Amino acid sequence: MNKLLTTALLCACNSIAQPLFVGPCNGQADVGLTPLDYPDGPMTYGYFDIYFGDVTELIRYDPVAETLSIKGSVEVTPSMATIEIKDDDDDGVVLGTATLSVGNAGYVLMDITYTSTGGGGYVGDMLIPVSATGTYLGQPFTATWNEVLPLAISVYSSTSDTVTFKQETDWYGGLLDQSIIFGDMVVPQLGLTDGAEVQNTIWYQFNTGLVTAKQQPRRTVTRSNN
Repeated sequence: MNKLLTTALLCACNSIAQPLFVGPCNGQADVGLTPLDYPDGPMTYGYFDIYFGDVTELIRYDPVAETLSIKGSVEVTPSMATIEIKDDDDDGVVLGTATLSVGNAGYVLMDITYTSTGGGGYVGDMLIPVSATGTYLGQPFTATWNEVLPLAISVYSSTSDTVTFKQETDWYGGLLDQSIIFGDMVVPQLGLTDGAEVQNTIWYQFNTGLVTAKQQPRRTVTRSNN
């Protein structure tokens, strides 16, 4: 658990109930690069997988106004890797290499404002910050971008100081409860997207299971007059 972040979040509480959830998350995401302009672009890519660990989430939920937002963090491992951009249609010829870094010190910060879909359902985007340094076809490059992963929350019940919810991928377009999205252009001068696998795709999964966030007791400081 990120104790510094948890303390900061609790200190930010005001009179509105903001329950806190700290616990494990099941999931992973591809992080990589795909050259769309290469003749075999759809079959040319390089990537590694990050795995989500413990999450720390401060929930701000108003069932009357149907608003929901989350601030917190999620642990990611590994947070750095060096990849090879290969052409799978040409005997695995290496066209470039890049070192990719994710988040900060093994964590990705979460600041998500969700949109209501009705019936206790909400959708929003988790941003995964990525930085890259490498070469492609002999050309050096550096770049930073956010990999955008759509998430959904289903709220099952709530009280003045608790929220019971399930947070997961927005839809399942792949296998084994994984979703598929398409990469966006992130190094335009070289035609590189953040797609990670065949056909410029990113596979990912995020699932907390059914959990309950609880309001944390406020800290009080007693001062002595002595």
